[in-house]
Amino acid sequence: MIVKNAKVLLGSELVELEARIEDGVFKELGRGLRGDVEYDAKGLILIPGLVDLHAHLRDWGLSYKETFESGTSSAVAGGFTTVFDMPNTSPPLTSPSRVRERIESARGRIYCDVGFYATPKGPRDVKGLLDAGCSAFKVFMHKPLEGEDYGDVERIRELMAEAERYEALVAFHAEDPKLISGSEDTVESHAKAHKVEAEVSGVLKVLEGMGGARAHICHLSTARALSLVEEAKGRGKRVSFEITPHHALLDDSTEARVEPPLRSRMDRERLFSALVSGSADAIATDHAPHSLEEYLGGKASGFPSLEIALSLFLNEVNRGRIGLGTLIELMSRRPARLMNLKKVGEVREGFVASFSLIDLKREFRIDPSSFFSKAKYSPFEGRLVRGKVMATFIRGELVYEDGEVVSKPIGRVIG
Repeated sequence: MIVKNAKVLLGSELVELEARIEDGVFKELGRGLRGDVEYDAKGLILIPGLVDLHAHLRDWGLSYKETFESGTSSAVAGGFTTVFDMPNTSPPLTSPSRVRERIESARGRIYCDVGFYATPKGPRDVKGLLDAGCSAFKVFMHKPLEGEDYGDVERIRELMAEAERYEALVAFHAEDPKLISGSEDTVESHAKAHKVEAEVSGVLKVLEGMGGARAHICHLSTARALSLVEEAKGRGKRVSFEITPHHALLDDSTEARVEPPLRSRMDRERLFSALVSGSADAIATDHAPHSLEEYLGGKASGFPSLEIALSLFLNEVNRGRIGLGTLIELMSRRPARLMNLKKVGEVREGFVASFSLIDLKREFRIDPSSFFSKAKYSPFEGRLVRGKVMATFIRGELVYEDGEVVSKPIGRVIG
């Protein structure tokens, strides 16, 4: 297949190129290419498929919130061709048998590629979970899934020493459980319970206990914790971190319930500057769908983000606040490298031809009622944004176009 009349970002310039795709990879990039099948990109920008390090696809006992089908439909509609699913499922992914069951239940039901995190109950479980097919590990310091306890440095140190043996990435929800206290019934009380100091202390414990292993801090939300991680990276620590759209673009003036909470305007601005400067390693959605009744009733935190994350930041590209190349780096190439995905995350000859076509000038107003996700709410509801995904391809096969999923579920399980 030939994709013609596309623009590709080369360095800092958009260049008109055609792409020849064979066997699911980019075989040739150039001009004047011909093929049996041609797709007219009509001047749209061709970008590598996005990689989301942090998504909750639910399914299983939480299928009323989201299913593999609805979650990965959301992903391709938002330009994501690979997502990594978190293990706080029902039941949670804490054993090799559950990892294998999760993988088998996803086959034939996913529209994009999906990898799975698991949570070790202890260091002894690391190898078995990896052998079962998990891509990485996730630790919830503040909310154990099945009795595991990673709230203190010694327990973190034991886990990280074992993870280091296998070069496994361990991602942390870094909030110190000892510093989370108080009512969480309302948005305001929830934010007060999850105070800044809880994240700062959690990050300090991870940095102290990680040794020479690979640690990743999920949804970093405060300027103080950010400075600690940046300093550790400067000292050679193998620590990475992600920033979500909501923490970079919203602050506590918006009434929205999420963990960690929305922080101050100063925190928001500091996080955004870390994206622009390149000190951040990834933009991750933390796509967290719930039923509207749970969310409004104060029984759940988080919201769907896969369909709008790219558009929210393309809007910032149009405003001149961040470069398109930087955005692609943070949403595609760097996340792919963190998860050791081979030949993914770049538009290059020999790389996997999973990509999206975007219209940088297309305006639309965010309307959660139109989401593919089962969760039809968003703190960004009504926001006018400029920049939209028009089509998404997985290994050269069209899966999404002009608001519709147009293929069968062709995604693959990673691992």
